[in-house]
Amino acid sequence: MNSAFYCRFLLDCVDVYSIMKSVCKRKWV
Repeated sequence: MNSAFYCRFLLDCVDVYSIMKSVCKRKWV
């Protein structure tokens, strides 16, 4: 796996995670 693709994949995962986190905050707070 080349590192640029891996970086992109990680960034996408972090982005999704932060979106999910903010959605959870909106639901529970």
